[in-house]
Amino acid sequence: MNLKKWLALISVPLMVSCATVTVNVYFPDKDVEAVFEDIESGLDFDVVPAPKDTESVKSKSKPKRRSGAWRSPLGAAAAWADEGKAGIKKELQKMKDVQESLARRKERMETLSRLLDAAWVGLGKDGLIRRIPPDLGPAGEAESLADIFGEAGAETAVVKLTADENTDRKILIRGMAVATLRATEQDETDKESLDNALTRSAALFSKSRMGKLKPGWFYEDEDGTWKRVPPEEEEPAKER
Repeated sequence: MNLKKWLALISVPLMVSCATVTVNVYFPDKDVEAVFEDIESGLDFDVVPAPKDTESVKSKSKPKRRSGAWRSPLGAAAAWADEGKAGIKKELQKMKDVQESLARRKERMETLSRLLDAAWVGLGKDGLIRRIPPDLGPAGEAESLADIFGEAGAETAVVKLTADENTDRKILIRGMAVATLRATEQDETDKESLDNALTRSAALFSKSRMGKLKPGWFYEDEDGTWKRVPPEEEEPAKER
């Protein structure tokens, strides 16, 4: 099975509709997924703002109402038709903690890739980095933790890197939820609305990361089973 067919297969349980409308929140899945894709594609993002324009996603200041009242989910859907993913990016540009988390992730990306290549860690079904079961771990000529981190404190280093990476991924997931509520003029201070947005944001982040898996990397499927991405099949030689 080639990589494209495999990615299509694992994405089936993760498929989402173009938009989700619940009783309490409208969530433009397609646009949120597109923003995640832009950010997660090698973390070559272009939404880093000037420091003076930033604010923390955890800011306690009350968001402004743009039209005198928060929109209903259906009203938000109608208003969103002409906005697209640009509105979400504008909100992310204002979030200093999101931008700083992306910068940190970009700095550790090379080391994380080496850990994934060597099968020390894998991608959990929630889109976070997990240690894979020992019996599935590194074998043969795989890099050791000492190769990656140095002889001293290698085990501690991988635990810290994993925890730091997951913290930064959670910052992005939360930031995306809040940014989407703000961009669609919905009330982020409403707990149920925020919880619904967080659930959708987490699912779409996981889907985005599953789409970035490379041959040989481990991932956790929906039932908690760890599997390895099969190697790419070589193209058969053409007859002359």
